[in-house]
Amino acid sequence: MWFVGCRGCKYQEPYFKALYNKFLNKNISFISFCLYSDREEAENYITKNEIPGDHYILNVKQTEQFEKIYEISSYPTYLIFDKYKKLQYGDAPRPNSEGIEKLLQTLIKYSGL
Repeated sequence: MWFVGCRGCKYQEPYFKALYNKFLNKNISFISFCLYSDREEAENYITKNEIPGDHYILNVKQTEQFEKIYEISSYPTYLIFDKYKKLQYGDAPRPNSEGIEKLLQTLIKYSGL
């Protein structure tokens, strides 16, 4: 989860892109939910900055529901779901975290991602 203007989100972009490229064709999907942002502004930002993955831009009501369901209180926030759409990590490590690649490899191998 991220929003346009989020400094921490912007900082994570190169790490996210590298992680995305490393796991391309590894039976894993990267889905981004943009919150608190104007749709056109978000679409332009995604295009201009070449953010990979699938993108969903949520309206205010959807954002509030998402934050409540997944107890989101800071941004960016990363969630990891298995192939059955079951939440595995509600506050997953950020793309620049040392152990994120190993965690994803382990989940792919043992959890059916």
